[in-house]
Amino acid sequence: MAKTHRYSPAAIQPRPRPLRTGLAAEQDAVQRVEDARTLMAQGQDARAMNQLTAALKADPLCIEANLLQAQLLMKHKKHDTALLLLQTALLQQPDDYDSLVRYARCLSEVGKTRLALAAMHRCVQLRPNHDAPRRYLAALYGTLGFEEHSRYWAQKAVRSKAFHLREAKVETKLTVLALFTQASGSLGINRKTFGIQTSEGHNNLTSLLDSDHITVIRFHVDTLDSQPELLRMLPAADVIYNSITDPERCEHALHLAQKVCDRLNLPVINEPNAVLASSRESNYARFKDNPNVILPKSVKVENTQQNAKAIVEQAIKDHGFELPIIIRLAGYQGGKFMHKVDDLDSHDFAELDEKLSQQPQTVYVVQYHEFGYRDENMPDDMLYLKYRAFLIGGKLYPAHLRGDINQYKVHINNQIFDLCPWLQDFEDHFLRDPVDYFGGDNWRHLEVALNEMGLDYTGVDFAVAKAPEHQGKILIFEANASMRNWPTLRNDTPYVYGAWQNNLQGVHHHFCARADIEPWAFVVPQIEAPTQPVSAQSVVSSERNKTGGGDNQNE
Repeated sequence: MAKTHRYSPAAIQPRPRPLRTGLAAEQDAVQRVEDARTLMAQGQDARAMNQLTAALKADPLCIEANLLQAQLLMKHKKHDTALLLLQTALLQQPDDYDSLVRYARCLSEVGKTRLALAAMHRCVQLRPNHDAPRRYLAALYGTLGFEEHSRYWAQKAVRSKAFHLREAKVETKLTVLALFTQASGSLGINRKTFGIQTSEGHNNLTSLLDSDHITVIRFHVDTLDSQPELLRMLPAADVIYNSITDPERCEHALHLAQKVCDRLNLPVINEPNAVLASSRESNYARFKDNPNVILPKSVKVENTQQNAKAIVEQAIKDHGFELPIIIRLAGYQGGKFMHKVDDLDSHDFAELDEKLSQQPQTVYVVQYHEFGYRDENMPDDMLYLKYRAFLIGGKLYPAHLRGDINQYKVHINNQIFDLCPWLQDFEDHFLRDPVDYFGGDNWRHLEVALNEMGLDYTGVDFAVAKAPEHQGKILIFEANASMRNWPTLRNDTPYVYGAWQNNLQGVHHHFCARADIEPWAFVVPQIEAPTQPVSAQSVVSSERNKTGGGDNQNE
């Protein structure tokens, strides 16, 4: 018989059991733990905590008392003390899977993501064929910015479970087959909930459907690479929703999604081929000769690791760009890895160059168009206003207004309405009557242009151009299906909440129409929303141009 190697599985000794003495104090601790469980089940957390404290006074190493008290402390956001209790338990039984998962969660919630990653890595070693720890490992890697590692573990996680069923809570009136990708998307961890978030490559629309009456079948198309036979095993559905939204990051996944759509011959919302044709480059080709809207000229540089400054210099030379320009990495939303370059010699490209040095990237160079102006109420600063809308089933719905001061990269700025109270009137007007707000045929022109993209559902971020040669035209920044439809954000006004409810009703009716099903009354999920109407603080005169077109706008 061959000699067993000392590191082979056969040579591994059984894991030692925790030491037990049989002393009365240990038995007392065990009984108090059981009493604490009963109290926790009854919702009496304070009394349960007292029992567990007494148990640990009797036996400081009681594993169950340490774990239960850690669970209670985490529930009440006392993570630092919970970590010590979890460590006490894990030092005694280091390979307890459930305790390791809780430990990883606690570490993540206090921002110790690398330690959480190590704990979850051990969970994967203990449960090598389970999807859940592999998905968490992928998400933790993604949170730390290790995208290649994240994609590897995400792909491993979907191979054994291609489908996830979210059944309607009350009654199924509509079944949606929702197509997703993990290998092409970007996963991350929500520190508050330890939930796994898909931060790139998808929008959040499936989470906003009527969960009482719509059953959602999530299918990860990545599995088709290794298991093409799954095409013959897809469950019955009324309509397909392609939730894969990024034509650059998710190109391969979108081709797989198109195979699914072609095979099933069901109505499709957001045809994958249409998403593939919605890249920034494709949109520029589509809209460059449109006399009614402006989509800035852009050039795509694929699979490059050249430094960012050289990329810009080459684009200026070959394509006639003029400073200022925007340079951005493809596949990221929210303004990540996006720079406005006013001067080549003084601009700091370090952030972009670091990302380019890690692996080849697709880079866009985009012509910048001015949309800032000097408001008469704050003449010493530049005010930048950006609008969002959603095209749903051919109709354009206003969503929100954002603004910033002396900063072109407009994102969430919860102070803008405090600093510029007259913008509350702007937002109210825009959301109530966008046709009147923008004047002329601007809103209709934007709606017609977006319908040319062939998508059922797409978001658009835009502004009003301020350069003299483009005065008053709609300036499109982004038009794609990746935009997330947020219900409300802190300090958003009731107008935004109402607009969100309106466009979700539009989504609901469009899904029913595509499935040829009679729509039912959909009650939009109740979330925390502003309860007080915005006070009338307007300092805007009736003659003022509410798109930000005061007399001194081009100073």
